[in-house]
Amino acid sequence: MARSRKKGADRQKLTGREVRRYVLLLLAPCVIFFVAVAVLVADALPEDFFQGTGSKKSVPQVSSETGEETAEPEPEPEPDTKQYIQDFGGSILSQDTVPEINQLMEQYFLSISECDMPTFLHLFTSQDTGGEEQFRRQFEQQSAYIDGYQNISCYTAPGLSEGDYMVYVSYEIRYKGVETPAPSLVYVYAARCEDGQYRIYDGEMTKELAAFQERIFVNEDVRLLIHQIDRKLEEAAAADPALRERMDFMKNGPDYMQD
Repeated sequence: MARSRKKGADRQKLTGREVRRYVLLLLAPCVIFFVAVAVLVADALPEDFFQGTGSKKSVPQVSSETGEETAEPEPEPEPDTKQYIQDFGGSILSQDTVPEINQLMEQYFLSISECDMPTFLHLFTSQDTGGEEQFRRQFEQQSAYIDGYQNISCYTAPGLSEGDYMVYVSYEIRYKGVETPAPSLVYVYAARCEDGQYRIYDGEMTKELAAFQERIFVNEDVRLLIHQIDRKLEEAAAADPALRERMDFMKNGPDYMQD
């Protein structure tokens, strides 16, 4: 499949707000939430975040008195996530307990599937219509490869302000020509607006909000949820070569959609 446009040179420049929306959009169809977030926040995570996961190499410890290598302390074992069946009762996350949040995210995915720009743009706090045509083209291009989204479930944690929520959304992508759906995960910050409606926050990322999201991300329950979805995706791809092939194809980025 030949690409009809060059990278970067002939693309319109997006505003900061449009970039934030666009990143959220890409997280959904590309099925790379775990990888993308790990790369973006790795430098800000505590040293022991990846301990026991194989993501960091073990470094021998040297005694300051003898100069000899000493045995490195045994890392604490990573929780066995297979024993958790997405039941987070009593934890930081609550599953599907805020109907308005579930409705918000269902509208979000439906508006993408149907290329419904008025609904899509109304779901964001800024209500900015800038970049509408770019999003429309992106949605139309996606529709050639994606049938839709299903099994949407929202895990919420209280946000910075009263009534706001940090939301982790698990869902499945239905790719055209692929029988097995792809388990996926994305996060948003949902704010209650003056009209009482919940919308996806697409304003500037303040230091307070960035610090808050980092604290939520490294929470044990959130890590368990991420690992579960990641494992489900790998198991689905291993069982269905067509899904694996489509995932590899989609991860090439938005230009793969050019005829």
